[in-house]
Amino acid sequence: MGDNLHSPDVVMWRKNETEYCKYFFTAETWQRIRVHGTLKEWSKVVWLQLGVPRFAFITGLAIKNKLSTGELVGTLLGRPPDPDWESTLGLLTTHRYGHLEYLLVRLVLQASIFVIWRERNDQTHLKKPKQPSQLARIVDKTVKNKNTSTGYAKKEATSERSNASLVPSSYIVHSSILLQN
Repeated sequence: MGDNLHSPDVVMWRKNETEYCKYFFTAETWQRIRVHGTLKEWSKVVWLQLGVPRFAFITGLAIKNKLSTGELVGTLLGRPPDPDWESTLGLLTTHRYGHLEYLLVRLVLQASIFVIWRERNDQTHLKKPKQPSQLARIVDKTVKNKNTSTGYAKKEATSERSNASLVPSSYIVHSSILLQN
């Protein structure tokens, strides 16, 4: 940039340490101002391609134990909920699933966390509590709707499990019992 006293002023954006440009780039600015940390292994469980952002957000808060119910949700794999996130996340990040199955397991986990968190909030605000079977149906319907709307259902159409319930009822029953405590 030369010192020309007769040229009009121009707004320039700092691109990096030595360069300026006429255009603002959000991605480059974000990379410059954010704190670069190590990638957490559990991020694969939270951030899904074509996932539901509010589910991911609440799941992230629960994993960090920033929700009052963070310790109440566990795994969907036929075991009672485990308040130890390390074992739950370890199981979800190291277990070998097919691509679609892994996506659905994570989506069911997130939907379950979200529905249980919302139910807990409703009970806190004196709304009538739902039965565990109602919560299971809500999660099941939510996941099936997302599955259908994103086209996952087409990929799964040949599978025998495509019409089966995606939510183990024992998971919701255990989680609902914990909500009452």
